[in-house]
Amino acid sequence: MSTSIPLSILQGGTANAVVTTLANSAIMGQIKVIVAYHVNQTTSVTMDQTLGSGVTYTFQTEGESLSLIWTGDHWVVTSRGSNETGSNVQGTMDAT
Repeated sequence: MSTSIPLSILQGGTANAVVTTLANSAIMGQIKVIVAYHVNQTTSVTMDQTLGSGVTYTFQTEGESLSLIWTGDHWVVTSRGSNETGSNVQGTMDAT
């Protein structure tokens, strides 16, 4: 996955899993947004360095997103989002 392009759209279609890695950035303050467009197959991203315990994020529903910023030595998750309907929706993204 590119660190120089600010938006990545993952399409885990019917026959294609998307299991990708986000390398460390060379630019402090780099912003990265990752969006799950399809999640019919495994759709996940693993980061080399994170600030916190989560390193692999597996998207469970279409429209889930992950926003990150590079601190100079770690990716920091600034937000996780989804576009689900229902009451008290919290999202279903797995973080390990």
